[in-house]
Amino acid sequence: MSRSKLKMGVAVAALLSSMTGYATAEDVRGQGVADRARPDYDAMGVRTGSFLLYPSLTVGGSYNDNIYAAETNTESDFVTDVSGQLSLVSTWSRHELILNATADAAFYAENDDENVVDWGVGATGRIDIVRDSSIDLEAAYDHLTEDRGSANATGVQSEPTEYDLLYGLVAINHKFNRVSLRAEGTYSDYDYDNGTLIGGGVSFQDDRDRTEMVGTVQVGYDISPDTNVFLRGSVNERDYDLDVPAATVDRDSDGYEVVAGLEFGISELATGEIYAGYQSQDYSDVTLDNISGFAFGVDVEWYVTPLTTVRALASSSVEEAINASASGFLSN
Repeated sequence: MSRSKLKMGVAVAALLSSMTGYATAEDVRGQGVADRARPDYDAMGVRTGSFLLYPSLTVGGSYNDNIYAAETNTESDFVTDVSGQLSLVSTWSRHELILNATADAAFYAENDDENVVDWGVGATGRIDIVRDSSIDLEAAYDHLTEDRGSANATGVQSEPTEYDLLYGLVAINHKFNRVSLRAEGTYSDYDYDNGTLIGGGVSFQDDRDRTEMVGTVQVGYDISPDTNVFLRGSVNERDYDLDVPAATVDRDSDGYEVVAGLEFGISELATGEIYAGYQSQDYSDVTLDNISGFAFGVDVEWYVTPLTTVRALASSSVEEAINASASGFLSN
């Protein structure tokens, strides 16, 4: 059994400036507004040996007219969002190391049971081997909260579901002439906390605990300085901690995805990546339907004017489900 869901985000970023600033913006067409350097406003960083420390704090507010993502008897509330981050960035001539610590909190004015505090620590690094060859490394540990509107969120819990995510990545990059190669492996470990049911009782979430491993190889070819065509293939393995009979069904599965795509830059008008192909996920339990279908992705930035950038995002993937009779669903 599969479930389809459509989501597509289009983000618009606009930056207003003086006539002097406008002239400067014209010199950086082909780069998103939010990504451009702003020497007068960008943080300088605090020198700490061969590193720069970048602290940041953001406070905002929002109004949510349906905080429980319910179809009936909706509840609204004002939310105060507080986000903090510390980044320690190396300034070495070769190699790179970035250490991060983040915290994101949401405080509800009248429904404090919905308050959440997410946090995480992580490190990313790059080892420069020789010319055109490098190794990427990443490790992160995050304590997160499942959104009430998530496809797997349950409406019978008194509070949102919390979980821990341990993530690691190793990738090798090499380029020779017009051909580029990237081989990547990722590891994700999900550990869900049991919740509390409305009216009392335990909402059992341990049957969602799992590890996911993904191996990916991408080969690209530069047909021009601004255009690269690529072929990417990946395989994955999803292994749940609980087996039958402790779990209702055996949700272990193996899958793959094969796509062809294009990375492009159209003068100073747009840049991005598009790809399409096929994906499949096969489940160990014979009572669960296998899932397969069209795989696609779009990530395009359109530089409408020197001060306006429009970004379009869309993608598809096979996601896990918590319904005992459902294997998963295609998220589009």
